[in-house]
Amino acid sequence: MKKLLCRPKIYENECLVSYLIRVAEVNGFKHIGYLLNFAGLGWKNNRAPIHQLITGQTNIQPLLGSLGLEESISQASFALRRFERKVDTSHIIAKHPKVCSKCIEEQGYCHYQWVFLPIMVCLKHNVPLIDTDTKTGKPLSWYRQRLDRFDGNSLFTESLIPKCQSSSIQLTKLFVTLLEGKSAPTSVLQVLHGLEFKDALSMVDLLAHYQCRVKGIKYRPVSLGNMWVTQIYTGVWRILLGWPDTFYELLSQYIDRPMSTKGATGINKHFRDLHERLHRQRKNEGVSRVKAEFDRFIETKWPCALEENRFTRIHLSPVNRDLISKREACKILNCRPERIYKYVQQLKLSVTVFKGKSNYSRREVKSLANLIESNWSFTQACEELELSRFQLKQLLDADLLPVLQKPDSKNRNWLIDKRGCIEKIEKLKVKAELELGLGKKYSLGGIHRLGFGICELIVSMEEGRLAYCYRDIRVKKYSFLKFCFFRQR
Repeated sequence: MKKLLCRPKIYENECLVSYLIRVAEVNGFKHIGYLLNFAGLGWKNNRAPIHQLITGQTNIQPLLGSLGLEESISQASFALRRFERKVDTSHIIAKHPKVCSKCIEEQGYCHYQWVFLPIMVCLKHNVPLIDTDTKTGKPLSWYRQRLDRFDGNSLFTESLIPKCQSSSIQLTKLFVTLLEGKSAPTSVLQVLHGLEFKDALSMVDLLAHYQCRVKGIKYRPVSLGNMWVTQIYTGVWRILLGWPDTFYELLSQYIDRPMSTKGATGINKHFRDLHERLHRQRKNEGVSRVKAEFDRFIETKWPCALEENRFTRIHLSPVNRDLISKREACKILNCRPERIYKYVQQLKLSVTVFKGKSNYSRREVKSLANLIESNWSFTQACEELELSRFQLKQLLDADLLPVLQKPDSKNRNWLIDKRGCIEKIEKLKVKAELELGLGKKYSLGGIHRLGFGICELIVSMEEGRLAYCYRDIRVKKYSFLKFCFFRQR
């Protein structure tokens, strides 16, 4: 056992590195690197695995035992071990220590919660945690000689500490509660309600990243000071306060701030990358909540940003996006782009201009496609009714067959009501006789030669001035040629 002048005890909620700094300080070591080397660590240049000590990746117990110090574990590592699954962010532990000068003065140690990035404020005194020397601009070091001093023995300056915003206090309270393994209070925002520490932190960091991205700032909170991290997280808190409208507003800013010089193409690619990232991390409850609102934004407010055929590993939500491109509309209607313009002129389709491109309602396009599919064109009607084009034109002009669309200056195609035509044939079938009995009978051609054109023939059949039979001998189900053996009454 190595001899020490003093062996202080570790406090229950003290940071392990804070404890080592106190031990080094009272025993005359320059910093904890010298203390650990004295204990047998043997790292070059008196360095120490600070991050590994905090997260519990390095076993410190043999070194503590060689110094005669009581065995202890890092409370921060104990908090991290409670997470069942991996945290979907690398921004967890701060690179530099953060302290509250009042707490150190009153209690003589640093709390383990301060090493976590989202812990920005001392909740006891409601002041921001200090991590930078305002005189020199240098960050606070783990290797400092005294716990209550910066390097060079400069004091913590409380007068220059800015006031805390309520948003940073509330966010810190939330993460402290989650770190302690407790459930978030009922007063917490609805979007964060029920989340664990790992889920809430992943969600906050994801929003922080894209908030910085839209401003052209790289999100590297580990290398930033606590003041800058507080500003970023305060912006995230504002997004969470107005969720999901503020999240939609954030995403909308990418319209005017493309990710690359490719403009909208760069934006679309970036959104596809974001969608894939959200899909890969969807097991995280916080990320899944962001993904749900992101999909809803894409489907309603960013038409055609994510095309289904561009994905091979993932699928969009079951609800189809309502706005579609002109190309997709042409594919559904099986027509040329010029035809889409005609439908718009006929007020059958409404157009939405987005980023200089026309988009159309999927619901309207599919409804129009179903209407066209379930009725007859002029050629189809000729084939199904077994009428010549001249005869069909006569019936349509005389309004003896129902029509849904006639040619005009904005349209050159007929759309004939299939159901109406079938109903007219069925009514004529009901009036048909099984046998005409004695008397002269005429074929369809013969009755035409008597002066009955196609229009007069249909009207006479409907009014009962002609008796006729119906023989189901033709291939076409709705053929007019199935009416035969005409005779005047």
